[in-house]
Amino acid sequence: MLHPIPTPPRSRPVHRPSPENANSTALFIQECLRKPKQMGAVAPSSPRLAKAMAQWLPHNPHEYVIELGPGTGVVTEALLARGLSPSRLLAIEKSPELAALLQKRFPQIRVIAGDACELDTLLHQHTGERRAGAVISSLPLRSFPKELEDKVTHKIHEILLPGGCWVQFTYHTFKRWINGSRPFNFHSTHFVLWNLPPARVLRYQKKPAPAAAK
Repeated sequence: MLHPIPTPPRSRPVHRPSPENANSTALFIQECLRKPKQMGAVAPSSPRLAKAMAQWLPHNPHEYVIELGPGTGVVTEALLARGLSPSRLLAIEKSPELAALLQKRFPQIRVIAGDACELDTLLHQHTGERRAGAVISSLPLRSFPKELEDKVTHKIHEILLPGGCWVQFTYHTFKRWINGSRPFNFHSTHFVLWNLPPARVLRYQKKPAPAAAK
């Protein structure tokens, strides 16, 4: 069973990027105006939403975590603060401008300007691995055409290790199933009021591999 990873003690070093909030927000708004369907948001995720998403890290610290649609890096920062090793984080951002900003803010992580539909290929190219322990997604999947939504969720399922965790937030706060999520076990939701707009964090788990017959 998956359990939240405890927040590391305050004495433990925590990454603190240099403040660029004004520039990050300005670029985010600019990208929203240019590509509203791709961005699917009116403002960057709040720290509370980011914290709610970042608590579901793999228990094995050597497993990779993939962040989809990191934007300005609010969730990225929460993942690192939670204790995730920068060497185990792979951030995939479709906007080249936001990807460049993210790499500048977090130079020790791998940021890829790429498409989530190619996440299996990108994971293998940049890490040599074909499976990851968790996917943390801020993609606006419910605003995607159904075929695209299905393709992305299929890729997420394909690259997760058995028992791996997929965390997805949505503004559709009364729906817990996303197209393509049926192969997963649904575990929990967390409603975050203090976000613009309010959001719900959905947590799915790839079904564990069947036990070998004795």
